Amino acid sequence: WSQYGQDIWVAKQFEQGGFYLDIGAHHASYMSNTRLLDALSWRGLCLPLIFRDQDWHGRSCEVNSGFLVPAMPPGNVISLMNCEDKRRGCTQVEVPAVTMEGLLGSVPSVVEYMSLDIEGAELEILQSIPWRSVCIRSMTVENKPGPKVEAIRQEIHERVPHRCKLAAIAATPPRPPAGSPSAAARPARKPPPIADDPSAAGSAARVPPFRDESGIQHLPKKSRWSQFGQDIWVAKQFEQGGFYLDIGAHHANYMSNTRLLDALGWKGVCVEPLIREGRDWHLRSCEIVASALVPVMPASGKVTFTNCEDGAGVSGHSGVSELINRDTTERRGCSQVEVPAVTMEG
Repeated sequence: WSQYGQDIWVAKQFEQGGFYLDIGAHHASYMSNTRLLDALSWRGLCLPLIFRDQDWHGRSCEVNSGFLVPAMPPGNVISLMNCEDKRRGCTQVEVPAVTMEGLLGSVPSVVEYMSLDIEGAELEILQSIPWRSVCIRSMTVENKPGPKVEAIRQEIHERVPHRCKLAAIAATPPRPPAGSPSAAARPARKPPPIADDPSAAGSAARVPPFRDESGIQHLPKKSRWSQFGQDIWVAKQFEQGGFYLDIGAHHANYMSNTRLLDALGWKGVCVEPLIREGRDWHLRSCEIVASALVPVMPASGKVTFTNCEDGAGVSGHSGVSELINRDTTERRGCSQVEVPAVTMEG
């Protein structure tokens, strides 16, 4: 369905499913970024640019026929140029208007994916999203060549929060009450798949670490990831699993204290300002916060970070520049970079 594989990319990021917003959906199936997600039991809200009977009855998302605008116009309607009917050419039509604030009652606090494609108004919509009220964990945004290209890029990289700022929120939308029709229709979510599991023929054929169908965890004798067995020690303390914070995660696997916990069904947050390609972060189930943790938020929202990751040093010498030994890092040829900052409050 999707044009460039956006749907498969999203499904791989959130293997347990979730909730999506499809803004500017265009067609129920043709070049749809969310049609595949319906088949995987996701829930969602679809806002077609111009609503027409295009197999929407076959979709499971709630369809809202309003047009998303940054601010509500007088009369709560907006005039659009409709070029979807090739027989008539383009015509002027009036459609109901809706804002992100107005949609909040229809979406959970945490949205796993947003597809934004509204033919030129993407920047204004991004700027209108109330980030203190909703967390959007991933998104794809159409950014056609034109005067807004750099502005949209800057908005996403600098102003859109790359972490959830909400307090006490669930990672997925709340489940319907037991016994309700929607609860009966939707299958129970399974624990995340284990990358190291070569077979489903039973626990004997599986390679630890994993949690079996009875909820019992199976640990290796020696950790393949953490440096001194921190992960196995933690797993033994909390055999039922839990939630972790990995601050200064460095690498998705190499010397990771939390990679094993993912395989046991834990949830967590990984804080690492230097997210590098080729470090298998796409295989991790933790929420990634690509920022440097600081005790106090600087006025600019950014902090100078000493980067020793580009072949000039090791992770033990990277860090917030004013908090580490500068002499050591300078001798190793490290560079200074600006990265987003985050505090424990944030």
